[in-house]
Amino acid sequence: MDTKNDQKPIIQKKSKYKWLRYLILTIFLLPLIIILLLQFSFVQNWLIAKTTSYLSEKMEAKVGISKLDLSIFDGIKLSDFSLVELSGDTVVATKSPNVSLSRNLFSLIDNTLEIKEITLDHPRINLVLSSKDQKINLIRLIEKLSGKNDGSKKSNFYLNIKNVNIRSLDFKLENQISNTLAKATLEEGTIKFNVLDINKNIFDLKAIHLLRPTVDIIKLGDAINVAKPSTKNASYNQQCLSVQDMTI
Repeated sequence: MDTKNDQKPIIQKKSKYKWLRYLILTIFLLPLIIILLLQFSFVQNWLIAKTTSYLSEKMEAKVGISKLDLSIFDGIKLSDFSLVELSGDTVVATKSPNVSLSRNLFSLIDNTLEIKEITLDHPRINLVLSSKDQKINLIRLIEKLSGKNDGSKKSNFYLNIKNVNIRSLDFKLENQISNTLAKATLEEGTIKFNVLDINKNIFDLKAIHLLRPTVDIIKLGDAINVAKPSTKNASYNQQCLSVQDMTI
């Protein structure tokens, strides 16, 4: 009888070790399983639907993605990304944005996303600085995503970007305060940040290199929102522009 009683603690210890081995094995295999699942188109389509639905609801806008290739450790590659306000105005549209991460996607659990590099192919960016709240529409949408203005006690979403690469940019900024429209085009460009913290409005530039940038600033008519010729119009054309160490 004593022998049987002595064997019970040994069996219990073996059971605990077995459970611990299974737990460790699961932790190691889970990222691999997720990576394998993400290779299937039906999983990608499900993820796109969930992602666009979540972003659209949080930002109170329409987010569109036609294709998504995701690596937990390396980054994200999207096809035909668009961000459209409920009014129907397109804020951002780009063909194939690539996002390379400084930290893996598991950092999203801590409401943190650190991006090492973003590459934008043929981006169209249409910004509006409102005369009502004196905010740019894109910043307003990002603030909704971060929960900055919802009055909740949740910690804000932290987004930090280090490098931005651009090819064939078409940019517009309508300033409703000064009643002007700024248009810019760019063949290629690289923007490097020491710090880009949108939540804290910190834009610390390390370097800017722009190839064949053009800028036109047009004074808009007071009665109707149509650009008209004026001596106050300004244009800028340059083969190459480089700026280093600038804080905004």
